[in-house]
Amino acid sequence: MRPWMRNATRCAAGLLLGMAVAASARADPPGAAADAVVAPAAASVTVRFGNHRDFGRVVFDLPAGMTWRTAQNGARLTIRFAAAVAIAGAAGGTTRNVRGVATLPDGAELALAAGAQARAWRLGNRLVVDVF
Repeated sequence: MRPWMRNATRCAAGLLLGMAVAASARADPPGAAADAVVAPAAASVTVRFGNHRDFGRVVFDLPAGMTWRTAQNGARLTIRFAAAVAIAGAAGGTTRNVRGVATLPDGAELALAAGAQARAWRLGNRLVVDVF
């Protein structure tokens, strides 16, 4: 075999081996899901409390554009955000007419004083909840 043919044969063999290694590296490992779905990270929300003369106020600082809905059922006010949230500052938080706050994966639940009524409204990127 001529020397140039030997070099061409080695080069072709190396190229084929490299292609085989690259193809096996791209393959999913056994048992791996081909279409794995990654959950989005929870949005960061901070909650603050304030006492006013005739009512208590709970303020949620929201990411821009975050929407929400509320539902009051007796002494419970449930707040649901449009996405998963991580709420900071809720632990031990109380104010006038609010007995406690429990966090939910997509919101919060306020335990209200007996007979209290809540009014929720937006102020910029804040959800303001006044409890009378």
